[in-house]
Amino acid sequence: LVAQGKRWPGVWFFDESFSQVVKMPEVYFRKKGTMPMELRLEVVAPPQLSHLTPSEYRQAVQDEVLRREKKIAAKMVAQGQSFLGIQGVIKQRPTAIPKSYEHRRELNPRVSAKSKWQRIEAIQRNKEFLHQYAKAFKRWRQGDREVTFPAGTYLLRVQSGVKCAPG
Repeated sequence: LVAQGKRWPGVWFFDESFSQVVKMPEVYFRKKGTMPMELRLEVVAPPQLSHLTPSEYRQAVQDEVLRREKKIAAKMVAQGQSFLGIQGVIKQRPTAIPKSYEHRRELNPRVSAKSKWQRIEAIQRNKEFLHQYAKAFKRWRQGDREVTFPAGTYLLRVQSGVKCAPG
């Protein structure tokens, strides 16, 4: 949205203290609700980086943020794109949706196995389950409340109490 995180008008933790007092926004919260009017947020090192002093940790995070910002900016330039900027973000309608869509991968992996043959068998079992489920669901929609769904049926079993084959 912006080329540099420090230009974002919201919460930014990369000052000297690595903490910040955050005031409750004027929207979304009731004035006399139970939420505090402000609170202090503080960034601390995760356990795996506890060997660093607070200033070393802060510097490591700042260096990584700058590295990533430069990488993203270079990618944007290479693709002929630009950042929306603060005013562009503010002008957006909260209900707006993207006009274009990110290309998604062709695969939708539901099965993972090192063995090719185990994967093939699992995919075949999934296909058979979907086939049996579709047949049972069609009968159930037509009013047959005695139909038995294949083992593995979850939501209809929980919400509607349909009969399921044993696993």
